Amino acid sequence: MKLPGPDHPITITRNPKRVRVLADGVVIADTTSALTLKEASYPAVQYVPRDDANMAALQKTDRVTHCPYKGYASYFRRRSPTRCRSRSWRRRVAANSA
Repeated sequence: MKLPGPDHPITITRNPKRVRVLADGVVIADTTSALTLKEASYPAVQYVPRDDANMAALQKTDRVTHCPYKGYASYFRRRSPTRCRSRSWRRRVAANSA
């Protein structure tokens, strides 16, 4: 795995605010423990603990991607009869990568 550096900075900070994710009035996630990840020039993203996500409202997709800095990610979509693109993901972190 590549290490972040001046050419590709990555920072992770605790978000001091409450993060709520709603779709059509259904709470998908609600947490005060989100982490904000800022990577290079990409928009910041929020990482929500799985325990604070309504996993019953999500369905795992077959999509898997790999980032040379963060590793593999698997994706989820909202369980709904209406169309919704994959918007959430889960990073798998190796036990020795802390």
